[in-house]
Amino acid sequence: MTACIKHTNTDFLKMARECENNNNNTDMAKFYTMAVNNGNIIAMCKLGYYYQGLNDIPNMLKYYNIAIDNNSGLAMCLLGNYYLQKKQYHQMIVYYKMALDNEYYNAYINIGNYYKSINNKKMMVKYYHMATAKNIPSGMYLLGQYYFSTNNFTLMKKYLTMAVEYNNVDAMIELGDFYQYYEINQELMFKYYNMAIKNNSSEAFIKIGDYYGKNYDIASMKKYYNLAIERNNFAGYIKLGEYFQFYANNKKAMIENYYKAFKNGHKVAILKLVNYFYENGENMNVCKYINYMIENNIYLQINKEILIMFLMNTSIDHDKLYNFIKHINNKKYIADKDNIEEDFTECEINITEFKDLVIGNNKIKDSCPVCLEDDLTLYHTTCDKHYVCIKCMVHLLYDPCPICRY
Repeated sequence: MTACIKHTNTDFLKMARECENNNNNTDMAKFYTMAVNNGNIIAMCKLGYYYQGLNDIPNMLKYYNIAIDNNSGLAMCLLGNYYLQKKQYHQMIVYYKMALDNEYYNAYINIGNYYKSINNKKMMVKYYHMATAKNIPSGMYLLGQYYFSTNNFTLMKKYLTMAVEYNNVDAMIELGDFYQYYEINQELMFKYYNMAIKNNSSEAFIKIGDYYGKNYDIASMKKYYNLAIERNNFAGYIKLGEYFQFYANNKKAMIENYYKAFKNGHKVAILKLVNYFYENGENMNVCKYINYMIENNIYLQINKEILIMFLMNTSIDHDKLYNFIKHINNKKYIADKDNIEEDFTECEINITEFKDLVIGNNKIKDSCPVCLEDDLTLYHTTCDKHYVCIKCMVHLLYDPCPICRY
């Protein structure tokens, strides 16, 4: 008789993470659910976040709320983040404050990041300092970043060094970069990069590769990029592709490395190929890769001149091209910072809600108000109120609406 193996929550989490790493979301959700049934709070948060990514809001709320019922500050912050994304600021504040009341002080970081998004630096720094006072390493790191941006290198070093003492890898990388590019000190540069490597950072291998490339030690440069790749940091392929493109002039090796980068999740590699082929007059290849981007919903900002050339040399369905343009030309709206109270102690505040400006259908049949050609299919411009033909839309890429300038 075969003995029944009883799995622990640790087993379920491990199996779920292995499935996640292999993009096996079905089994990942199954194992996280098993862990949830055993009362594991991390699995509750993971499942909530997974369903959020699927836009399955009922299941997202179900698992976040189960975790919150178990006093999970992480789940409170994740739900606060969701309401921030939806511009429901009242709810955002409720859940961030709830996390703080449960002594989940990483919520200070979330609040600081919110203020950063609306360019309120005073309040951003305030909340990063509050996180730092609670020994949250990311607060120290973010303060270091802020003081670097203000050229206050003394305070930058102070807070990054504090973060390093808590084994914050980002701070180690930041200090390594500082001593590589600003206050040149090879000894300190290697010190911090190697500290990051000891803390399992593959990014540090990329940084050291950059250093050797800058100093024309090509063998060492390739060595460190490949060490990064061996640790599943496939940005190493991007770096090698750039080397073969700009320095070694090896087209075959360039394409090979960019292709490997793309296949391993670095979508920007396909844009590098588009730009390369355009600069070298290989318009058929340009059209081939842009068609691939459009058909596979890869939304990366393409140079306007390249897209104009593509339009003149392709017979792609205009609806698909319009959808692509709308995504790469998407405007991002932020709340009016004056509507947010500063101390986050009151939740009954008046938030201006941003409404979608979608009027009617995305397209109509009419004459184009820009080129004046008759009987064309017209599409919404960036303002979502006015219409132009697809050719004019491509020519106006990244520009405001030609009619209302919005």
